[in-house]
Amino acid sequence: KQVKADLEKMPCVHRVSLRRAWPDLLRIYIEEQVPVVKWQGDKLINQYGQVFVPLADSLPETGLPEIDGVTGRELVLLEQYIHYSKMLAPIEVSITSIQEDPRHDQHLFLDNGMEVVLGRDERDERLHRFVNIYQSTLATVANKISFLDLRYSNGFSVRWHEQQVDNLKQENGHV
Repeated sequence: KQVKADLEKMPCVHRVSLRRAWPDLLRIYIEEQVPVVKWQGDKLINQYGQVFVPLADSLPETGLPEIDGVTGRELVLLEQYIHYSKMLAPIEVSITSIQEDPRHDQHLFLDNGMEVVLGRDERDERLHRFVNIYQSTLATVANKISFLDLRYSNGFSVRWHEQQVDNLKQENGHV
């Protein structure tokens, strides 16, 4: 029991089972933590939605999406990350980060550099509308968009990258 307890205290271990094998063998089976996303910057969430704190030098620097929200919402946000990722798959855009504030307003940060505001209500409908608009209109100018607010019932607002605004002003004779 003590060996099992000691092994399960290790940050990289999710579950341990021990079996005695006759005559004098002890078989140790270890299920390691599999990080799916970073949580609040310095923690990880495993495939079961459980938070664990890895050793300081073993925190992955890149490759994992990040989720930031209120403690207690880890599993909900992990499930939403997976759901949103499936919704975005047809347009070949990935989520690099989800941020949720205490009021449950959500912002998605995408691998194309765009920030998408979903708000706290009707998120699936808004994201579905985004996917449709992206395919028909936004894909050709996506690299020029810095921020997209989907909280409007009949549309969305766009914030362009500063350089794009400056270029538009020059094209229209404004300096």
